[in-house]
Amino acid sequence: MSRKYFFALALFVLVFTAASIVKVQAADTIMGWLGGWSEDANISGSLNTWPPDGNETGVGWISMNNTNPETGGGGQTYNVTIDDTGKVSGFAWANASNAPNSTVSQELNGLGWVDFNPQDHCTTGVPGSGQYKAANCSPPSGNAGVFRSVNNLIGWARFVSIAKESAVGVGNSGGWEGWLKMYNVTINPTTGQLSGYGWNGETDLSQTDNNMAEGLGWINVSRAQVAVVPPIGCSITCPSSIEVSAGGAAKTIIPSCSGTGCLTVTACTGTLAGKINIGGPSGNNCTASATTSATYSDSTTATVVSNCGTCTTNVFVKRPGWTEVP
Repeated sequence: MSRKYFFALALFVLVFTAASIVKVQAADTIMGWLGGWSEDANISGSLNTWPPDGNETGVGWISMNNTNPETGGGGQTYNVTIDDTGKVSGFAWANASNAPNSTVSQELNGLGWVDFNPQDHCTTGVPGSGQYKAANCSPPSGNAGVFRSVNNLIGWARFVSIAKESAVGVGNSGGWEGWLKMYNVTINPTTGQLSGYGWNGETDLSQTDNNMAEGLGWINVSRAQVAVVPPIGCSITCPSSIEVSAGGAAKTIIPSCSGTGCLTVTACTGTLAGKINIGGPSGNNCTASATTSATYSDSTTATVVSNCGTCTTNVFVKRPGWTEVP
């Protein structure tokens, strides 16, 4: 099926209705935009040229949250979230404008909803509440849905309008299925910034020849960000307290971690100015020390920040002449 015919068809597909937007458990929201500005190598195109020059064969901007300006989506509330199990849920909105805040963006100007947990919504039978029908609900490899694995996003999202047209027949979808595979998508554990690409190649889902003619091509995720990077499947514990000597050697605050994804300490905070210093990270530990001007009445709370959450240790200055009890 030619690209011009497909995009003309996309204008007539039904918008995924408000009833299909499902509520998800409390989780951290992905903000910002994905950008599909791939160009077909068969027409002398190049990857992700900016600004768009009119030869793009990709999907255009995809809004990850309805709070982005000029997002479309029919005024509905939508977002994409990651919960503490690593599951990615929700819908993004694909429009066809040349900039995220373009006034050209209209509700039916693009491909519409992108489903990040299609395993919960797709059916080959009669759709129930919050479902849509497709010719099949299994991606070319692995399992449907997008998941966080430590600081990577893996799996498959789906363009709902293409999936729904596949259920009508090959003549409507041109054999396309709408799968969007995550390729080397990572989350910066400190800033939450995403990097990497999604790939829709349809007949070339393995991405072996960079031919965009049978698919939407590469989709850049680098303008999206997780608002707060959630810990997944792990927790961190600090010692309840430690004592440091005024002017003495620094002591190490050693956190422990349980579960998966352990442990990367990203920050150590809680210094009492001029008295107690909290330092690090050093490896996956923090340090505490006291200056010569500190007295035994001085104390502070050290906070250890990691990919598995935070924990605290009370830091006290040891009374002169006292010895620690093992």
